[in-house]
Amino acid sequence: MTTLTPVEPRSRKSGPHADAATVDGLLGALEELGRAQRESATATARGLGCTRSSLAVLRILEKNEVPIQIGDLAHAMRIDVSVASRQVGALVREGHVVREVDEDDRRARTLALTDSGRTLAAEAFGAWREQARGVFGDWSPDELQDAVLQLRKIADSVVRHHDTPDHRATTGKSRTV
Repeated sequence: MTTLTPVEPRSRKSGPHADAATVDGLLGALEELGRAQRESATATARGLGCTRSSLAVLRILEKNEVPIQIGDLAHAMRIDVSVASRQVGALVREGHVVREVDEDDRRARTLALTDSGRTLAAEAFGAWREQARGVFGDWSPDELQDAVLQLRKIADSVVRHHDTPDHRATTGKSRTV
């Protein structure tokens, strides 16, 4: 197994931290990981009779201890509010999510899991945990911890980059909800 070693930070003005081949290798690995993750999530969702996007909504609602507004859900999923609203609508029709009037702002609606939504979320994430145990069964605890740290570092770097004023100006997207 190849281990990524953290690169010592340099000034942003000094250019990229790695040569083109290394960056291309990282991009290729991330593409492969993204495809594998989508395929796994799609198979799990199909086995449970729902969509992959439904499982993403369920996961975020499950992780929150209190009901959240649609804008907060969209922000957490990094998608447009209209897309999140359509995904939530399907879950509401299926009885997995409920929309309620926000007690603090009577004009707003909050989202929360129903009992069936919590059950579906538990089934999906239980299946993913079991799959991960099989996939990473021959990894040592240290290798798993290193992978967690590197993946979080990658995710944080991407989020930080996409939350810069320069990037928002060129994409027209803002993090504010």
